[in-house]
Amino acid sequence: MSDAILTALVAAFGVIGAAVIGTVASIAALVWRSMRRAASTNVSLWTYTRLLIDHIYRGGIGPPPAPPAHIAHLYETGD
Repeated sequence: MSDAILTALVAAFGVIGAAVIGTVASIAALVWRSMRRAASTNVSLWTYTRLLIDHIYRGGIGPPPAPPAHIAHLYETGD
């Protein structure tokens, strides 16, 4: 094999490898962001649930506390 062909093959595999690594890194970043958002929502739901339990067991008068703004869409009924 000549040097030109070998150089072209190495360059082609390098470009393909860089594209694959970039795609995998991009997907990993999206998954990481999604997991952070899910963890944040989970903490907010537990906190709100604790507020509701405290409201009920302490004999809360009046309406229960409203959910935090970033999880309020989970409590909308759409009627």
